[in-house]
This record gives sequence, C-alpha cells and structure tokens, in this order.
Amino acid sequence: MHQVVTLDDTLVDAANSVIYHISNEGIKAGRSVIKESTSGREIVGDPYNVKTVVNSYGRAAATISNGLLYFNNSEDNRIYRKLIPEGETVLVSPDSNNFRFAHICIHPRYSELIVCIMEDHSCKPEAVTSLACINTETQTLTTLVSGSDFYVNPAFSLDGSKLAWIQWDYPNMQWHGAQLFAQKSTFIAGTPNTDAVFQAHWLPNIEQNSSTLLFTWDKDGLCEPWLWSSEAAEARPVLRRPHSIEGDFGLPVWWLDDSYFAFLQDGICICTTITRGVCALNILNLYTGVLQPIPNPFVTIFRLRRVTDSSVVFIATTAKTDAQIIHANFDESRWTEPTLDVLFSVDPSPLDEAYVSHGTSITVKKTNGQLTYANFYPPKHPDYIPLATETPPCILSLHSGPTYYSSLGFTWYRQYYTSRGFAWLDVEYSGSSGFGKEYRKLLDGRYGIIDVEDIVELADYVGSFGFFDRQRIALRSSSGGTLPELQTFTMHPTAFAAAAAHFPVADPAKLVPGPDKFSRHYIGRLMGGTPEEIPEAYKERSPVLHANKIKRPLQAELIVQAVKDSGGKVYFTTFQAIDSAAFKILYDVELAFFRETLVDAFSL
Repeated sequence: MHQVVTLDDTLVDAANSVIYHISNEGIKAGRSVIKESTSGREIVGDPYNVKTVVNSYGRAAATISNGLLYFNNSEDNRIYRKLIPEGETVLVSPDSNNFRFAHICIHPRYSELIVCIMEDHSCKPEAVTSLACINTETQTLTTLVSGSDFYVNPAFSLDGSKLAWIQWDYPNMQWHGAQLFAQKSTFIAGTPNTDAVFQAHWLPNIEQNSSTLLFTWDKDGLCEPWLWSSEAAEARPVLRRPHSIEGDFGLPVWWLDDSYFAFLQDGICICTTITRGVCALNILNLYTGVLQPIPNPFVTIFRLRRVTDSSVVFIATTAKTDAQIIHANFDESRWTEPTLDVLFSVDPSPLDEAYVSHGTSITVKKTNGQLTYANFYPPKHPDYIPLATETPPCILSLHSGPTYYSSLGFTWYRQYYTSRGFAWLDVEYSGSSGFGKEYRKLLDGRYGIIDVEDIVELADYVGSFGFFDRQRIALRSSSGGTLPELQTFTMHPTAFAAAAAHFPVADPAKLVPGPDKFSRHYIGRLMGGTPEEIPEAYKERSPVLHANKIKRPLQAELIVQAVKDSGGKVYFTTFQAIDSAAFKILYDVELAFFRETLVDAFSL
C-alpha cells in the first residue's frame, strides 16, 4: 500500500547551512519526524512527535541554530533541546500539561533563551495566547506580550535587541486586520476590519542596518511587500510599480510561519507570489523595488528559507510531481537561472507521465458581471481514448476552505479519477485565497449564496464547451467546502447527478461558535452574523433543513437521516481513525458510488 507522507516544514541551520525537514509519515503511525534532507538521516523520531496544535492548525514546531535544535513534542506538549548530531534530548519547558508552544525563536546572543507562541489551556472558558520567553536552563517562563486573542510571527532582529510580532483580536481572522508591532509596543501597520499584515522578517544588514523589517500588507488591495525601520516615521512600499503583477506575496495565515521570503545577499531576496491560485518564484531587489520572475516548473511553493547568500530551500509541487524539498542555487551573474536540486520527495516513484492529467485555468464572467475561477482536468489514460460520440462524466470539486484554494499541483486523489475516465473541475469559488483581497471578501456574509452561484455558473459554462457531459456531473468536497456543495445540491436539486460530502457542514448554526479558539467566529463572519442575530439566514442556508428537496444520490454524514426521511438515496461510511487505510477504503467506496451514479445510471 502507498504510505502517506506529507511535508510539514523546512528548517535551516544558518551557522552551517545544513537543511532539515519535518515530515509526517503514515508508516510511523502519523508521527512527525525531523530528518536531514540531503542524507535522509532521522534526527528526531520515536518516541517524539514533532508537531504543535497552537492556533489549531499548528506547524512551526521546531527551530535550529549552531547545531542546537529546539522542538515541540505533541505527545506531552513540552519543548525539548538536542545538540546535533549525537547530543542528548533534554526537556527544557516548564512542567505543566496546560501549555502549548509553537514558533520557537532562539535569541541570537543567548541561546538558552527562546521566545515562542504560548497557549495556556488552564484558562477558562478558552485558552489564552501570548508570547512567552523560556529560560531553558532554569525551565522558567516569562510572559512578554499578552492581551490580544492571537499572536503569530515572533521574530528577533539580527542582534537580538528587538522583537517583532503580529497580533489580532476577535471576531476577526488574521486576514481581517492583523497588526504588526515591534520593540516593546511600537505599532507599525494593520487596521482591524480594513487591512492586514501577513508576515514579517527582520532584514540582515541592509544598508548596514539590522533594524529594518520587511513585511507584507494588503493595505491597497493586494498583499505586497513594505519596509519599516526604527529610524523611519512610517512604512514605505517596496515595489517600484505596486500592483504590477496582480498577485499576493503570501496567503492567509492558517499554518504558523508560512514564509514567502528568503534573503540572499544584501538587498536581494527570493520571494513567492500567488496570482490566480498559481505560485511563482521571483527575485526582488529591495533597493530598487524591481521584481523579476524566475522561470521554474513549480505551481505551489511554500516554507521558503534562506540557506546561504546564494541559495534557498522550499517545499514545492509541479503539475506532475507531489511535494518535494527543493534546493535552489543562484549565480549573481544569472539571478533568474538557478539550479534546482530535489533533496527529498514524498513520492520516490511518481506517477508515469502518460497518466498525468494537467490542469487548465479558466476565468468566467458570471451573469452579474463578477469573475469566478476554476481549473479543469480532462481524463487521461494511455490505453484508452474517448468515443467520438461521448463526453466524459465529471467531478466538480470544492476545496475545503472556504478561505483557501485548489492548487494546480499534483495530487493523487485527482489523478485517481482522471486516470479512470472522469473529468475533474476544481472550482475556486468566491472567498478563495490567491485571487486578491476583494475576491476573498466577497464571501463575507454570503457563505452559501455567492459560492453556490459560482458552482452552478461554472458547471454550465465549462460544460457548454463539451469538455464533459453536463448531465453527468457530481459534486465533491470536504469540511468547509461541503456547505456550498450541499446548499447547491438542495437549492438546485436537478442540476447535478450526485454528490459526495466528507466531514460535512450541513447545519452552519452548529459551528457558531466554532469548534476551536482559532475559528470561534469564522463561520459567523462568513454567514453575516450569529444564529441569534440572523435566524432566517441560517434557516435558508442550512442544507439539513432542506434535505427533502434532494432528488439525486448523496454520499454524506450529518444529513443522512434527513435524506432518508424524505425518501432519498444516500451512502454513508464512517471510520474510527483517519489513516492511509481509511483513505483507501474511502476512495474505493467513493469511486464505486460515482461509477454507479455517473456511469451505470446512464447506461440503462
């Protein structure tokens, strides 16, 4: 069986330029381990689990400097220290089951001091988040910054004299107005409910000054780079021509420390931009503001880190390969022509190119004049060709956002269907990331309305070109994408032949407040208020209350009984644990369901 491996993070020891990564491996019962990327040697493994669940989504579970590794162990939620390569693993955080730690920053001068995000779960009714300093020699903890609901992105200046961080408060998510602070409490940028800061990095010696911050801010509609220094009165934009690429320098903060910048020589940095859901690699001159694209095969690029003055490392996917650790080496005489070396791949035996379906991005102007987006993948198999008189069935997939996007990068589950005769349509419905702030904001207050419009109009438009059989199209999604899916299935009961919803949101009122601190007000913001404030809206947009309208087969969970009560046809599968074996069963059951509803039902 194909073991599921995911890449969580890249780590670089700046002192010796050794590259490491954190991977989550099915063969290790879902444990996350630290490996040296070049040799594959395991640095931290059993009995430790290098993860964190701070802000619910975690990441940023480890850091390393001068061979000194600090990491969070999710088995006991404690921080450990290890001197690489053969040093003893030592517990260094306070003895408490109440704390959760993430995004560890080692003080540049005093390596026994670390600053990190801390959640205190002894507080009621929910955990209190702060920035804390831990003396790892004495295992004592001091709270540095507190009072806001969320903190991310702690970062020391090069000399350790200054600390920067990003914070925000309820009822906002990060992208609704996170603010950047530095030093003790110097406000730099970000306005609640108006514009947000996404990430921040101290510059290494630009103009011999280590007190300058590079940060990304969507003040003017797109998330673009800005500079601030402790000597300047206010921040200034970096780009010579703002909005020149019509893309974002970063995505909304779900996972901690998603870096989109890496500094090379003084004033030169490598950065990632996202335009209409596709990542690009660029070189940016901070002195001149000139941005140059770097030709490369990657469509997703994340966890970008500096290695040396002339190299960076990142995680990337292409249209035909799953996630890889990429080491990019630059020659200053040819900045846009790096050598790209694969240090690690989650798929040592990738799918034969003859089976790989490549996506085409589609932009559609809806009847109301607004734009919406999708990626289309035709069926592909080297041993079969379609009949001249037949167009294929199609699976219309919705990402699990809502505030996320469908990558054009290789995924096994998409190819699982396209290699079996199904077309695939990824809908980047309103509210998706990677299409600018205004597109993301379209969903606020209209969750279950405008996204439903996008689904139906995209299916009609793309289907009108004969890319697939419009009568044989099914909906598919999981988590947050299932509310618009099920809403579409109930409000347009004959528009789609079937639907499969995994971990479905069939009643949004049950998710207000949200299931965890990070998403406590998320659904309420998308709906436009709480169930108490707008009860009629929740009734109108709760698929479970309209299940009697469903006329086509459905594979879902919470809505099962309602469908049965109305005489509908429903398939239902549950799992005790979600692992690679469970996903194998899920895909087998789902494939059988789609074959029955999209193929067999039309062959009678």
